[in-house]
Amino acid sequence: MKILKIICIILSYVLIAAHFLRAGNLTLALGLALFPAILFIRHRFSEWLIRAGLIFSLVVWLKTLFWLWKIYQIHHLPFTRPALILGAVILFTFSTLILTVAGHKKDT
Repeated sequence: MKILKIICIILSYVLIAAHFLRAGNLTLALGLALFPAILFIRHRFSEWLIRAGLIFSLVVWLKTLFWLWKIYQIHHLPFTRPALILGAVILFTFSTLILTVAGHKKDT
């Protein structure tokens, strides 16, 4: 279970890093891609930082979803495919957050 949690955390951070890389923010993308290295620090605070980063990611994904919805609506384009893709990413990131919270007591 612990390895699944680590893989999900790394994948969630790589997804948000790719989002910022596509937006042209190389510094933030690199920082977010390397952020899961905090997991190697055996301290309670590192878990809180990971969770805070996942919450930040959820906010960014939701903001992006609504921004894209407005753009697609203005141009009268179908929004089903982008909504499904971003919905899956949001669900995965939220599931990772829940996994880190629920798995915290079992892993320590």
